[in-house]
Amino acid sequence: RLTLLDMSETMLSIARSRIPSELSSGVTIVNDTFAEAPLSPASYDLIICVGVLAYVHNAHSFAEKVLSLSTPGGDVILECTDSDHPISILGRAFGAVRGLISRPRVPLVLHTSREVIDIFSRLGFSLRNVFRYSLPPPGVRRVLSQTFQYKSVRTLYGCPKRNRMPWLGSECIYHFRRDV
Repeated sequence: RLTLLDMSETMLSIARSRIPSELSSGVTIVNDTFAEAPLSPASYDLIICVGVLAYVHNAHSFAEKVLSLSTPGGDVILECTDSDHPISILGRAFGAVRGLISRPRVPLVLHTSREVIDIFSRLGFSLRNVFRYSLPPPGVRRVLSQTFQYKSVRTLYGCPKRNRMPWLGSECIYHFRRDV
């Protein structure tokens, strides 16, 4: 069983179009916010949240919802930009200058790696692994294909089992496991 949750109907439409017809009966699609979505407590063995924390004002409430939805021993894969990292600080400076020209559509919420790890640890999750990497600068991302960017990240930073140069990475992918 798979539940796809997003606030964007467009994103869900794209996801829906990529579900093989023979698997569609096992997929539930929910167009809602994570905080408000009607999801069954303690019913998810794996929760994947990529690009979510940047829009979450209260990380503790978010983590409590993840806790309420996950089964004991369940896994959580969570992505977050470490706002204390020097590359993130440079990115915010670039964003401030760009903001003088045009306002961002949605302001991002900043979280530190330490904050995320502390919150999840206090709620009974064990940190199993962290993969750190950085993306190309904003202007460069428009020029390079997503495939090229992915290959570049893998070449520079390795894989989750062998993360090279994690000190250089402002982006974090955490693997937590809920304690039994």
